[in-house]
Amino acid sequence: MALECATCGNQETRINGFLAVVAEFERRVGPLDRRAKEVHEQNPQRDLTPAEYAELETLQRQKEAIVTELMALLPARLGAEGTTRLQQHISERVKRKVKIYPEHIHSVK
Repeated sequence: MALECATCGNQETRINGFLAVVAEFERRVGPLDRRAKEVHEQNPQRDLTPAEYAELETLQRQKEAIVTELMALLPARLGAEGTTRLQQHISERVKRKVKIYPEHIHSVK
């Protein structure tokens, strides 16, 4: 997937922009994911308490907000063609492999 700068033709500029968004995602989402893992690992022999489930839901909403915010940055970083190519890649290759589970999956061990 080529990410070339629409104004200057510099592919490296678009790649670096994309990688900056990825790094920001990892920096902001990493702590949320680690906390969710801690909640699940606190006592693997039991179902989640209502407070734990509520915390996981809050963490998920925070993660979704971060994803929405960072996705909005991509068109400026990738240009129109790069954004189209990324969306096409996600639709054709990534979404096929993603499985959506019911919301109650958090309480299942």
